[in-house]
Amino acid sequence: MSGQLSNPAFRASQATVVEDQEDIRQAIEAEARRDEEHIERYGADDPEEPEQLTMVVPGEEEKDPYRVEWDGPDDPKNPQNWSKAYRTFASSLPSSMSRKLIAHFHFSAEVAYLLTSLFLVGYILGPMFWGPGSELFGRRPIFVGTLSLYTLFILGQALAHNTATLLITRLLSGFFAVAPLTMAGGVIADMFDAVGRGRSGTFFAASIFAVALRKETGNTKFYAEFERQGWSIRELLNRTLFRPFLMLFMEPILLLICIYMAVVYGVIYALFEAFPVIFMGLHGLTISQTGMMFIGIGVGTTLGAVFNLYLIKDYPVLIETWRGFPPPERRLPGAMIGGPLLVIGIFWLGWTGAYPAVPWYVPMMSSIPIGMSVALIFISFLTYLIDTYLMFAASAFAANTIVRSSVGAAFPLFTVQMFENMHVNWAATLIGCIGILLMPMPFLFSKYGPAIREKIEDADASNAGPENCEAA
Repeated sequence: MSGQLSNPAFRASQATVVEDQEDIRQAIEAEARRDEEHIERYGADDPEEPEQLTMVVPGEEEKDPYRVEWDGPDDPKNPQNWSKAYRTFASSLPSSMSRKLIAHFHFSAEVAYLLTSLFLVGYILGPMFWGPGSELFGRRPIFVGTLSLYTLFILGQALAHNTATLLITRLLSGFFAVAPLTMAGGVIADMFDAVGRGRSGTFFAASIFAVALRKETGNTKFYAEFERQGWSIRELLNRTLFRPFLMLFMEPILLLICIYMAVVYGVIYALFEAFPVIFMGLHGLTISQTGMMFIGIGVGTTLGAVFNLYLIKDYPVLIETWRGFPPPERRLPGAMIGGPLLVIGIFWLGWTGAYPAVPWYVPMMSSIPIGMSVALIFISFLTYLIDTYLMFAASAFAANTIVRSSVGAAFPLFTVQMFENMHVNWAATLIGCIGILLMPMPFLFSKYGPAIREKIEDADASNAGPENCEAA
């Protein structure tokens, strides 16, 4: 043993292990500080102290007998303990139908483009209601109610007899359809505890049982931590409706991701609007045949999702190594691959689809890398947001949905004219060049993301003080 200790190589390896452990410890402490600063800044998610407490038994944690919580770590009602199988169980559709709709309703091409844009306007308005609604009424009622109404308004589009009805039902369809997208981050954080998530959903679920106990026993002292939050109009608005916008302007990471994903989202909608121009206008396909061209997008997104599973196969090891808090940048390899794939797909579509002599299936195959890139980019960055903001993931998702839907709603209004006036190949080249400009973004986030967060933490620490804390 003494000989081993005197071995320089052994001492160097031991020093490396100690340094790695120290880096991990510092990263975990930084994550904890960031969570505390988020609570301090965006507020009202940390419960108030209970009014009555029981006597403290030496060696045991202080606990209020009236506080309702899960029945131990293995409670089967806790969403984090559900089986994996149980937990994992539109908008561009009218683009290929626009000519038939114009002939049937006798409106202009610009009105036809509004069908997609209005759906995305609903995506802009919806998050302002469904985020706060899920906190007030729970996620399940919002899911059931919004998806039921979404289905009804889709039927309303099919049965519409005039232009006004078609446009209104289209707007309302988007308004209700966005609810699952808005709440997805919160749902994932509630159900999966890989990196210490699930606080808000756990508190809310406990509040349901607290209400039941109060009714059954007649004892009004039972409560859940969720109910100890401030519930005045001002506190509620600050915690729900205003928080996404506050985070958007105060979090550089969130703002940059929203801009990146918004442009990617707009590019995708531009390509959706270009499909009829390419396949119907240049290759002579029918409406139904053009609709079949979107199958490649579905195949691509499926392949992207499967490939992402391969990319994160070592994540359980990372979680154990980093004690539950791996760096969010470990989510970005998918976007690093998806960015170049998107550019390849755009140029492939534009320069093969522009010539009628090229068989239709050649540009159609380009939709596979496009779909795959969309899946990889969105999965990477949405999980990046969840890992970065944890209990505030729903607010980050709401901000992201509002920004990207605003851009997505604008693109269909000029895409068709661009492809017709610039010709398909050069219009696709323009969009492809935008994709090239965006391509380095995941790499930049991977390299500079930790430094940006550290600077934000240092700025918060330097500005923190009794007056600021009291104001918060």
